[in-house]
Amino acid sequence: MSKFKLVNETTGAEVKEGDAVLTFRGEPGILSSARAPDYDGADAGKVFVKMHGANNWARIFYPSVIGCKWVEVQE
Repeated sequence: MSKFKLVNETTGAEVKEGDAVLTFRGEPGILSSARAPDYDGADAGKVFVKMHGANNWARIFYPSVIGCKWVEVQE
């Protein structure tokens, strides 16, 4: 079974829980958790983001919405 890590699409830097993120609309939030693809990238996986603002509500996105992607970790 493959392992994946979440990285910034532009810089390649790993993105972890607690990191500040921006949606493609410029909305700020904090990555609260992430679910990697189920198997070999056939599933896009999801990211869970606590949004800033009056409600501080959480949203579920595809990684690309926050400028991220999953990359396979070579062991």
